[in-house]
This record gives sequence, C-alpha cells and structure tokens, in this order.
Amino acid sequence: MLIFGHQLIEVEPWSKVKSIDEIKKTISNSTIVLDDIEKYANIAKHCNENSVNFACSVNSIKQAILANALNASYILCSDKTLASEVQKVANEYLWGSKIIFIIDDESDIEQIAKLGIDGAIIGSYIESL
Repeated sequence: MLIFGHQLIEVEPWSKVKSIDEIKKTISNSTIVLDDIEKYANIAKHCNENSVNFACSVNSIKQAILANALNASYILCSDKTLASEVQKVANEYLWGSKIIFIIDDESDIEQIAKLGIDGAIIGSYIESL
C-alpha cells in the first residue's frame, strides 16, 4: 500500500499546477497534481507526452478511465465509495495508474487497506500544495 503525506514516510515532491508553464517552476522529478482531469486535460496530455508523473482528482469512473488513458501515475478520490468502485475497475483492466484515497488522518489507513485501495494520501498534505 502506498502512503503519501505521512510524517514518517519520505516521498518524492508533489506540486499542484494550473498551467503547463507552472510545470517548469516545479522541483525536478515532482509529481504534478491536477485538481480536475477534464478541466486540465491539456496539462495531463502534456505530462503524458513528456513522461512527467502526474496525479489527478476524479469525481466519476469516467474521469478515472480518462486519467488512466492519459497515463496518470495516481488517481485521487475523495469519496470512499468511488475509490472502491474505481479500484475494482482498475483491477479488472490491470491499470498502470494507482488509486489513491484522500484521508483525513492516519487513523483511516487501516480501513483503506482493508478495502484493497492502492494507497492513501493525507488530505492536509495535498491541501498544502
């Protein structure tokens, strides 16, 4: 299970962007974070074409399918039911993208693990980007 934003676990830097130009200002090897795959599809496409890791928030299975098709490294879900449904689709079709549930705090890690979701990110970490 992947865990991001926990104080004991070091991970690569993540950077939230809203334009392709902002990518140039990020730390090298940063994972780019997009708030909405459809709104920022041009950035996702740019990341895919330039082998830049990116994560994106989704609100539906359709958006998750699009994110995976654009080779998102991580698909972020804030709804537990959606995360579980997306994980089932990802498992069925052997997606390369990892499904990450946004949790309130580390006490939710065990529950997410039991649901079989690929990973968790602590909400305060992603909000601080």
